[in-house]
Amino acid sequence: SKWMRAREATQTCFIKTKSMDFEAANTEEFSQISKAQTDWLGKNNTFLFIDNESTNEDMDQSLKYWKEVLDRQDRPSVVLKNASMVSVPHLFVNRYIKNEQLDLHFDDIRDFFRFDHERCCKLRASAEEIVLHM
Repeated sequence: SKWMRAREATQTCFIKTKSMDFEAANTEEFSQISKAQTDWLGKNNTFLFIDNESTNEDMDQSLKYWKEVLDRQDRPSVVLKNASMVSVPHLFVNRYIKNEQLDLHFDDIRDFFRFDHERCCKLRASAEEIVLHM
């Protein structure tokens, strides 16, 4: 599938991602844990989602709510056959960065996504890919 090729290309071309496991949230295990959280928190589970539309205040509210539910004694125990890296509660983040955070962390992000030119420049694109050089 396309995400597997993207994962392989990311791990090949960005030096610091070579050892990362990008499958952690693309599993049946994650779906089960996420469902347990939704069943537990109901409609309040939406407070644990951060997306591109979230303001800084929304992010603050989500983090405060996450802290609040972390301290609750009635957290569900999710028993799976494999040890899990996903906890209940978990904060689901889709496009978390805002300009203010980018400004604060730009140098670290740039260092993290250091490109391996030796291995990745002048590679031939797949038939369904478009390459734009800027």
